[in-house]
Amino acid sequence: MAMVKSKRYTAVYINELQNGDKSYYVGYNDASGKWVRTKIGNKSHGITEVYANNKRIEYINIARLGEDPVSHRKQKQKLLFDIVAESYFKALEEAGKKDLYNPKNRYRLHLQKVIGTKSITAITKNDLLSIKEKMLKTHSKASVRHIITLASTIINHAITSDSIRFNSTNVAVGLASNLKTNHRNRYLNEEEVKQLLLAVADDKEVNLFVRLSLSTGGRLNTVMNIQKKHLQGRNVVLEDFKSNKQHHGYISNQLFKGMEIFSHLGANDFLIGEKAELYSQRKIQRRLKKVLDELFNKGLDVKDTTNRLVVHSLRHTFISLLIISGAPIASVSRLVGHNSIDITMRYSHLNPNTGEDFVNAIFSSEKSSE
Repeated sequence: MAMVKSKRYTAVYINELQNGDKSYYVGYNDASGKWVRTKIGNKSHGITEVYANNKRIEYINIARLGEDPVSHRKQKQKLLFDIVAESYFKALEEAGKKDLYNPKNRYRLHLQKVIGTKSITAITKNDLLSIKEKMLKTHSKASVRHIITLASTIINHAITSDSIRFNSTNVAVGLASNLKTNHRNRYLNEEEVKQLLLAVADDKEVNLFVRLSLSTGGRLNTVMNIQKKHLQGRNVVLEDFKSNKQHHGYISNQLFKGMEIFSHLGANDFLIGEKAELYSQRKIQRRLKKVLDELFNKGLDVKDTTNRLVVHSLRHTFISLLIISGAPIASVSRLVGHNSIDITMRYSHLNPNTGEDFVNAIFSSEKSSE
């Protein structure tokens, strides 16, 4: 079919193909002043009129600098997604981000094999949709959201990095928007806590991890990184690697009858593993997952995130049992290092106190004086 001009943008052209697809072209004066028209791409590859117009503006700016936009584009096409990802992780390390195992592992397992060797300019929304749809067949929404968000963050790094200067739109935007309803509601009640502690009693490292998790509410990385020097009596300094902040917690009297079990450790020794080297998180995850599956997850679908218990459920258990015991929301929020009390408020429905006791207590002195 004939090529038509865009009604919205100058020198943007649309060619409607027989198969129903559309091709977008732009026109501009090159560095020598010659009028040229070049293809930007097809609608089926995620190209839009807005994108084509933005590319035209980019080409005009490049031409004004005396460069050839087409040659410039070919040079950029050599920029592989792997290279951008490597630059992104390096930037995190330079910014002081300590724990990069999980994001690097997610990239290696789910993104690198599919789009790692593709030019960043060639990656389309359909590429990421394909990854998303394939993962949803075998993974939870939360896991898929992590992967799509990681891809989006890496692309944003390319766009904002002075050393890369990828002048384009982020094709991953919006792809994780329908993956946000995946909240875990399951936590251990007190009887189940006893069952778990009994089941891990003979596994020294897992037993200690469970007790520390239930005592502090720390995430996996936080608990694994507790060192002897972080203990101040029963107070403990906790490093939240998600927010890159520290907060304070306490070692439970009930879960730890005595603190002498840590007395032989050096200041830099980690509590779990009892050495100056960090104990393997994967070993803890693998061994604890086996116990949780055996005790509580039999018959549950692997994607049933509402009812399945996982390692992170220990944090939910800590928060939930505190709320049930009547602990103030603000205190709980501070103990677990939430950035906002609104996050902790999600658990407020568990609080059995209706407020009647507090109302009656206001004038209790009047009643006693009668």
